[in-house]
Amino acid sequence: MKASKPKLNYFLKQLSYPYESTIKLNNFYKKYFANFKKKNILDLGCGIGEFFFYLKEYNKKFFYNNNFYGVDVDKKNISLANKIKKKRQLKNVFFLRKNFFDNFNLKKKIDICFCLQTILCFEDYRPFFKIFSSIKPKYIVISSLFSSENLDCIAKINIKKNKFYNSRNEKTFFYSTFSLSNFISYSKKKGYLLLDQKKFRITKSLKSVNPNQLGTYTVRYKKENLQLSGPLVLNWYFLIFKKK
Repeated sequence: MKASKPKLNYFLKQLSYPYESTIKLNNFYKKYFANFKKKNILDLGCGIGEFFFYLKEYNKKFFYNNNFYGVDVDKKNISLANKIKKKRQLKNVFFLRKNFFDNFNLKKKIDICFCLQTILCFEDYRPFFKIFSSIKPKYIVISSLFSSENLDCIAKINIKKNKFYNSRNEKTFFYSTFSLSNFISYSKKKGYLLLDQKKFRITKSLKSVNPNQLGTYTVRYKKENLQLSGPLVLNWYFLIFKKK
């Protein structure tokens, strides 16, 4: 899936103003990897590499002690990622443009695979486990939309007539919320056990800016903020899996 203009703007904003979800994700997993050294870290669907650039500023020990590889199918994303990398003179970060469903192999032993806000862009998560089976990371860290119910909700967003989103003449994209219990069970079947999980609860209140966009906003519900995008409820979870 290629990045639309709003998605690219989302990536760019992260470089200067990290989102609350990024900060809390970092706090969630870092205790497990605090002492990692000389490991290979993969970001599957890396965008413009904003996650790695965030680590450089806010998790320096983890960043400078390891090597980082970002893979994305979007040519513009990877081109911009490499420009930012060059400007910041980072020698332990590498970006590759590739469709990771096409015989994906980095020819590197991958210790941790991050898959952040990527799985939700597809209507089926099972193909991702073919990738995990191929690269065999010891740990998988996932940030995506999940439901506590025993069902999947696959939202197919029609953007054909929305010029703001449809810069590449695409017709639709997916915004999928998968059953958390089914996802964990399938992961176990594929050789990965759940190590930890946390539901992201946003504390910052966000206003809906443009009704023509799917930008995130919040409403108060049962004394907490409920996160939405257009008509969609966003139930974000952070998950860590460890290979059996």
